[in-house]
Formats: sequence, C-alpha cells, structure tokens
Amino acid sequence: MRTKLTLVLEKDIIDKAKIFAHNNNISISQIVSDYFITIDKLRNKSVLHSTILNEITGVIRSNKSVDALKKGYRNHLEEKYL
Repeated sequence: MRTKLTLVLEKDIIDKAKIFAHNNNISISQIVSDYFITIDKLRNKSVLHSTILNEITGVIRSNKSVDALKKGYRNHLEEKYL
C-alpha cells in the first residue's frame, strides 16, 4: 500500500535533490524510498557502514551535538551525490 509522506527540509537540500533526481531520471520519492530500504537492509544485517549515520541513529555514542552530526552527514551526502 502506498501512502503520502510530508518531509520538511532546507530549501537548498530540496533544490539539490530535484537536480539529482532530474539528472538521474528518478523521482525524489524513489530516492527517499531507496534510502529507507537501504537503512532497513543495513539494520537487518546489524551493520551500518557510515560512522556518522551510526552516531545519528544512536548505534554508537558521540560527544557531538545532534545538529553537528546532522550537518556532517548532510555534507557527506552532498559530497557523495552532488
């Protein structure tokens, strides 16, 4: 069953996601869906490959603030995909 999800993100992230989606001929919904599927698969394997993602999701503890972790992960994704 498909259902609607509303996300609230920074405008620049949305703009970059739209460009990425357009350049790769996929929808933003598909990008988000693929991301959630990947997280689920990784959790089921009990292995998360990104240290930053591990910190954000609480798998490991960090001395960094949540905002600093999110910013670091956002930078990681921008460097990887844009």
